[in-house]
Amino acid sequence: MGIDEMHIWLSKFETARPLRSMPRLLCVAQERRFYPEYRCAGRFRRSDDHCLFKYTLSGEGAFRDAAGERRAPVGHGFLCVVNDPATEYYHPGPADVPWEFVYVCFDGAGAIAMTRELVERHGPVFKLEQENPALLRLLNCRQDEAVVELGPGKGAGLVFELLAALDASKDVPDEVGGNAALELVRKARRLMAGSMPRGMSIGELADALAVSREHLSRVFAKQTGVAPHVHMLRLRMAHACRLLKESGMAVKEVGDVLGVETPQHFTRLFKKAMKMTPTQFRRHGVVPMF
Repeated sequence: MGIDEMHIWLSKFETARPLRSMPRLLCVAQERRFYPEYRCAGRFRRSDDHCLFKYTLSGEGAFRDAAGERRAPVGHGFLCVVNDPATEYYHPGPADVPWEFVYVCFDGAGAIAMTRELVERHGPVFKLEQENPALLRLLNCRQDEAVVELGPGKGAGLVFELLAALDASKDVPDEVGGNAALELVRKARRLMAGSMPRGMSIGELADALAVSREHLSRVFAKQTGVAPHVHMLRLRMAHACRLLKESGMAVKEVGDVLGVETPQHFTRLFKKAMKMTPTQFRRHGVVPMF
């Protein structure tokens, strides 16, 4: 390996008494690659059951999956499970421009599931500032020892912080027009919260946002993981919980405040959301945070 194509540094980690449900940090390294012959394909790595985040410091890398090729210029990185047969990453050329990058490898069933879900939701390429605290903490893992022992919590914490930073990076509006989906969800949530305690129908909400009911429901569910009517019900029932705990109102009166037609219907709605009746909640329940 020549001086211009090399590991600049490599830190390997060993987790003492790992917890199976928590991510395990394997290594952090920095490399420089010149030649388009540098190529790693998932179909040839079936025994490598770990995740990879590779972040470009200078030059440009390329990543390919079933959706096609994406470039990772400076300040961008790609996330994948390395044995996915549809993926590969490589130096896209020209050969006189080096691709310099830092990469992080980690494994664990939970980490693989989180990685797949992040990629499914956001795509494999993420933009991250080099001053991002999660990235800086990983870069500060550079060690001279051959293998560094970590406790399961510390290694998992570094991986969790990285994955959380990648997800949060998608909340930042893009440079042209902002993230329309996220902004729509923010506006919808504000309108829902402002309509308490009676709430509003999803049709009314869509009209207020000047979008179709179908579009609102699709975008809201994709961004939050729940349908808008479910979020609305949770907000209304949280309001009911506070009234049950903090006032002397009868169950019927609480239902009246929420605009529910009959006590029986209110009890059914409340039990669906809280898994207990209003009377049981008043005795034993805890007001939810949603």
